[in-house]
Amino acid sequence: MAETERSGLFAVLHTSSVLEGRVEARLSEIGLSLAKLAALHRLSEAGGSLPLGQLAERLSCVKSNVTQLVDRLEADGLVSRASDPNDRRSRLAVLTDPGRTAYEKGRQIKDQAERELFGALTASETSTLHTLLGQAEGLRSGLRPPPCCVTIGGSVHSEKRHRGRTEQCPTLSFPGSQNTPIWSCAGRARTTSRIST
Repeated sequence: MAETERSGLFAVLHTSSVLEGRVEARLSEIGLSLAKLAALHRLSEAGGSLPLGQLAERLSCVKSNVTQLVDRLEADGLVSRASDPNDRRSRLAVLTDPGRTAYEKGRQIKDQAERELFGALTASETSTLHTLLGQAEGLRSGLRPPPCCVTIGGSVHSEKRHRGRTEQCPTLSFPGSQNTPIWSCAGRARTTSRIST
């Protein structure tokens, strides 16, 4: 699509894809993704462990997607599973020491990306951007999120089935004034363009 043809919704979606791609590329250098960083963030925020069901709730994802995400984190040595002392039927996702280290590195990458993005804007422009994004976010108020949808820091990433595999349909908004992170959902495959159904 020519630059002159990008306007309105297409401009927002293009910018979202570009920003997400940049952050994903940097995170991949340390073996992380936005989805993995989101999970590590939630575990760190909870003091280091959460039942899988609660982790799914905090990521606004279905439990099966979180189970797959934790499988990948466990294979990477960033998370371990343990019995939940409060519920014999439940399993805990537990942040390991390498997981804490990876989370800190990932958080630094995310913080640097935010500084680069907002450093290019004046304080007034940043304020206007937050206002406009807040208004756009308000348009979907009252709507039920998609089946797997991360809504941390104002960002939304949904997944849908396409030809037998789960893919993400990213829609990205910028973090709020509290420096909340931009996160992604837990799907294995991702796309930066719209998915044909």
